[in-house]
Amino acid sequence: RLETRSVEEAIERLRELQDPDAARELIRLYGDCGWRETRFTIIDALSVSPTQRSLEFLFRLAGSAEDLPIAEAAISALGRTHHPLSARFLSQLYRNGAQTLRPAAVTALAEIPDRSLCQDFLGELPVALEECRYALAQSLVLALGARALRWVRRSMSGLMQQVRHALADIAAADELGREAFETSLRSGSPGSASLTHMALCETLVRQGRFTEVQQL
Repeated sequence: RLETRSVEEAIERLRELQDPDAARELIRLYGDCGWRETRFTIIDALSVSPTQRSLEFLFRLAGSAEDLPIAEAAISALGRTHHPLSARFLSQLYRNGAQTLRPAAVTALAEIPDRSLCQDFLGELPVALEECRYALAQSLVLALGARALRWVRRSMSGLMQQVRHALADIAAADELGREAFETSLRSGSPGSASLTHMALCETLVRQGRFTEVQQL
């Protein structure tokens, strides 16, 4: 058997290769290795560049509740792959898998940008709390929170883009004058109209043109 350090170095090199042959070698190492901690490292490495072979191997580990820590590690690795096949497997595991595996499946699904299960999560949360299945309830809350956070980030990204357009419009108003700026305002996109209007008002106020502000 290889020394622990040599095995860890081999796993790290195989992780970096991101090649189907590397996945096959990692799976072989998993079978040959007797060190449990190293097996967790191999499971994590298999999530980096998922192949058909590595996904099927992780599916087999994730679907067995006999060794719960190994199954949970494989489920988590599948979530990190963001692969459509992983999403399908995890959805089925959440709906039909062993009760002990469902909290891990929910947490893994939170890693995948798929909103199709949000209603399921919302509907199951009060039931899980009522039945004192607190591990599942916690996973549901975290998954819903992760989805909400992604929505906020997307919304903030759109808002910041509008702010940048408005700031550019302020600069345009200073440089081109009111008439050209009003033409820009009338031809602007509906989504940025209110911010652009604020930009024009700000510019006119700074220039002391209060009467023109009242005319807008």
